[in-house]
Parts: sequence; structure tokens; C-alpha cells
Amino acid sequence: MLAKIEGKKLLFFEYTQDELDEVKKLLFWEGDDYHPSETLLLEEDGQFYTFWGLHDLLTKKLKVKLVNSPLESYDPYPGIPKDFLQGISLYDYQIAAIRKCVSLKRGIVSMPTASGKTEVVIGLLQYLFRDDKRVKQALIVVPTFGLAEQFYERFILRGFPPDFVGRIHGECRDVDKPVTIGVINSLVRGYREVPEIRRIIEESQAVIFDECQHIQANTYVEVALGTNSDYTLCFSGTPFHADDADEILETSGDTLTLGLAGKPIFELRQKYLVDKGIIARPFVFFKSLPGQLSKYPGRFNDIYKTHVVNNLTRNELIVKYAKKFQEINFPTLILVQRKEHALNLMEILKDPKAIFISGGAKAVSYDSNGLMDEYIIDYNTFRNDFEEGKWDILIATQVADEGWDIPAIQALIMAGAGKSKIKQLQRLGRAVRKKKDSINHAYVVDFIDRGHIYLFAQYKKRRKRYEDLEIEILADEMEFNRLLFWHQEKLKEEGNND
Repeated sequence: MLAKIEGKKLLFFEYTQDELDEVKKLLFWEGDDYHPSETLLLEEDGQFYTFWGLHDLLTKKLKVKLVNSPLESYDPYPGIPKDFLQGISLYDYQIAAIRKCVSLKRGIVSMPTASGKTEVVIGLLQYLFRDDKRVKQALIVVPTFGLAEQFYERFILRGFPPDFVGRIHGECRDVDKPVTIGVINSLVRGYREVPEIRRIIEESQAVIFDECQHIQANTYVEVALGTNSDYTLCFSGTPFHADDADEILETSGDTLTLGLAGKPIFELRQKYLVDKGIIARPFVFFKSLPGQLSKYPGRFNDIYKTHVVNNLTRNELIVKYAKKFQEINFPTLILVQRKEHALNLMEILKDPKAIFISGGAKAVSYDSNGLMDEYIIDYNTFRNDFEEGKWDILIATQVADEGWDIPAIQALIMAGAGKSKIKQLQRLGRAVRKKKDSINHAYVVDFIDRGHIYLFAQYKKRRKRYEDLEIEILADEMEFNRLLFWHQEKLKEEGNND
């Protein structure tokens, strides 16, 4: 099978049916009557093609011979001062990332949560618009409404006027601004139905996909095909290794990311940020739960409800550690996967300084009389209240997986089990924001679930990721308690010195 690159397409020709079938299998072909948004192998007038950035992966994985090389354009690295953005001094690694993006124009940038990835995106666009002046229209694609709003607020904070930055989400359609921040679902609908949004997608000279670890091919393909940008960059909060073809090909989203951007061009490791004191140093304590490793068959949903959601012993341990952190004034975040689990924990807690927040900013708390109240919160108001000590314990579902920036959180309880690398790293990121008024540490409690072999396998995956990140895993509860005691004594000592 031969292939050639034309623009942003990788075209296939001179192939047998067996070779085509192998490509179909690899690129998530859904059958002869496929819908274009469900596969990364596209067809037009009998010509099969995919995204240009997959050329290297396909030549390594299959017998695909590339007859031409991708046209790669390099610009000299620009000089960018530390005070390039209003209100902050950029770190050296942020400047390095901006320079790489400007020079290489396409690529995947991996930066952990709390590393200042948003400032890199803003700094890149400031250079392209104001210094280089080659870009007149840019599009930032984000997965959620919350991220779109936080991006917008950060642009304003960094000195961009409101008439420079627009948003597309829900009923909001700012389509006449140089920079547009668009939520992917709104962009997909707009691309089909709204000419102004279609124009932005097709005419933007710089397109940035933020939090690309959440790219889903069935959502993003249509917008991705519509872009024709000089700069295409994907920013990820998790590591992305192009050499690991098998892992990339596990999901169409990672495969599409590689197809859009071509290759990783910048990776920042969490350990570097910890060693520099830019983020908090995390410590993980695994609490082992009693039980025999059951192998009984059944739906995972039923297993999860029995051994996690409705497991009273486990839930009481979660509350025990939350109370322990509360007693030593550690603001605590408990992360769960299901609302039912959160409500079970709230029922045990019944603490007026504990709050549960789920999707849509819906909140549940108990008053001093043990009566439950339900209401809608404003994120900024809640954050200020949390920072000022109105709340000690926050229980949250996926709403806290991304975009939540509450530096005060000192302790994290990973109550939801699970095996997702993306969720684990994003959730860890909620606790490692740099601490302003405390020791720059974060304490994580996770669980060794022994009730079922499925859950035990998930624990082993989580543990392996902590080890890969070179995060210290505490030996036992005695070491955990000793470290907490040291933390309190250190705070007292620093307070006395003041």
C-alpha cells in the first residue's frame, strides 16, 4: 500500500483489499455504511484518506509506504521576555513551550495540571497577533463551558480587551472577535448550521485544541476536517508518547490528536514542577480494605455499587480520613464518580462545613440541625468561600476533574476507584496547586479494594501511575500519621518564627 501527503490529508493508493481492511480496522472504520464522524478513515469519490499526522504511525504499524515527506515549516525561535504577559512573570519552561509552538507550528504539548498551560496558550497567541502579526483569526477548542469561561477570564486578566476575545457555547455566539473560544459541541452544531461559525473554523490561521486528552473522534472529526490553519496545536494535561503506537491506537481520540498535530513537541514532567516548588509535593497513602478477592461474574455496575458506592465500611473510612484532615485544618476534596456515592458520604458526615457539588453546579449541604439543603452555586463565590474557610470538605464528581483551581486544597481522598489515566492525573492536579499559607505538600488517600478482582486490578493501575510519576507512596498508616504530625509541627515552628 502506498500513501502520499496532500495538504493535511494522507491519501492511500495502490493497495489490495486485505491491506485496505487492515487500515480500516486500525482507523476505527464502522462498516461500509459508516458515518464520517465515527471513523478516522474517510472516503471521497472512491479515494480513501486520513489525517496527515498519522503517516509515521501507519508506516510503522502497517505495510504503508510513504512516497513523499510532510512539508515541515520551521521559523526561528522568537525571543520572549519573562514579563511578556501582563501581571505575571513567565517561567523558563513556559517561554520554551511558546517558542517551540511558534517555530514548529504543529505538535502536541503536554503540561501537567497547575503548570500554567493556559498562559502558554495566551502567550503564544499574543506573540502571533501582536509581535509576529501573521495571524488575524484564531480558534481555541475546549471540551466544556467551564473551561471556555475560565479561558476568557484569563485572557482579560492578561491584558486582552473584551472586544478581542469571543466565545461560542450554548446561546453565546461572539463571532466577530479575533480570538474565539469555542466549546466543541457548540462548534459542531455551528459548523453545520451557522455560516459565521463555519467561517471561523475554516478561516482561523491558528487552531488550538485544549485538553486534547478528552478528544473524541465522533465529536471532533467534523470540526477537525473543516480547519485549514497554519498553526495546529494540541495541548494535553497528560503525557503523550508518539512511540507507543499500541497505546495511542486504543482510542480514536488519541489517534485523532496525533493525526491533527503530527507529533509531540514539548513535554513537561510533574517531578520537575515539584522539585522547583512550582506545585505541591504529593504524598500518597493507600488504605487497604478488608475482603477476599472475589471473581464472581456480573455486570461491573453491580460490582461497583456493592463494593464502592454502598460499601459502608469503605464509606466510613472515607469519612474518617476527611474528619482527620478537618481536625488539623487541611481543606479536603473527596472525589467520587457517582452522585449516589456522594450522597451516601454526606449522609454519614452531616457536617455543616461539608458540601457536595455535582454537574450543573448543583450543591447539597446540611445545616446545623442536620437538615439537607439543595441549591445552585456560583463557582467564583464558592471558591472565595472555600478559600476563606466557610467549607472544610468538598465532595465532587466529574465537575472537579478539570478547570477547578482551588489552591487551598491540602488533602485529596480518591474515593471513586477507577482505572482512567486521564481522570487520575486530572484529579491529582486538583490537590497540587502551590500552597500559599501552608507547607507546599499535598496528601492523597487512595484505597486498595480487595472485594473484587476487577477493583483490585484498578488499584494496581493507579499505583503504577503514581510510581511512574515518581510520587512518594507512604509505607503504612504509621508513616502517614508521622508525616501529618511533622506538617503541623513545621507550621507551628514557622508561625513562631513570624
